Amino acid sequence: MVFWKEIAELAVGFFKRNDDGGRKARLYVGLIALSAVPAGIVGVFFKDEIKPLYTSGFVGYMLLVTALILVVSQKLNPPSNKDVGGKSSILIGLAQALAILPGISRSGSTIGAALLLGVSRKEAAKFSFLMALPVILGATLLEAKDLFEDDYVMSGSVEGYIAGFIAAFVSGLLACKLMIKLVKGTNLMWFAVYCGIAGLTAILLNLFT
Repeated sequence: MVFWKEIAELAVGFFKRNDDGGRKARLYVGLIALSAVPAGIVGVFFKDEIKPLYTSGFVGYMLLVTALILVVSQKLNPPSNKDVGGKSSILIGLAQALAILPGISRSGSTIGAALLLGVSRKEAAKFSFLMALPVILGATLLEAKDLFEDDYVMSGSVEGYIAGFIAAFVSGLLACKLMIKLVKGTNLMWFAVYCGIAGLTAILLNLFT
């Protein structure tokens, strides 16, 4: 929804032949697909190993890692005027694979990595969100079989699923728009502060409860 214009342009341009815009669209789609490879490998082969890590203590420490990534990307502050290329798409894809760990912000780590590689702020935000699409689709397909075979899930109320979908959609839409505004207009230091406070809170709650 946030990037529907960009997605539509890529979809139309992808099938244009003997056209400069078509070549650029196919190249960009290829870069998105390339960036999804690391996360795909981790998701397929290490899914069961990652599930036990969903604890408040581990999430807290990973939120601190996210804060560190954001701080470093802001402090080093390399020139940011590049577009994403083959090498940078792989490196940003590795950051996305790291974000499969609970507590690592996917958008924070990928945008931070893009900025460290000198990618422009506007392009970093755009590529970060578009590169999530094949990963989310792949994860959905992997989980769909288990979901429909789960008697408990299938016995749940339709109203509950609809309410959950609407809540996730609205909050996700607002979060995406806010994140893009932060990246384009300011720096990510406030996001780093938020992740740091949330991480320390989770660690302390885990230690004293």
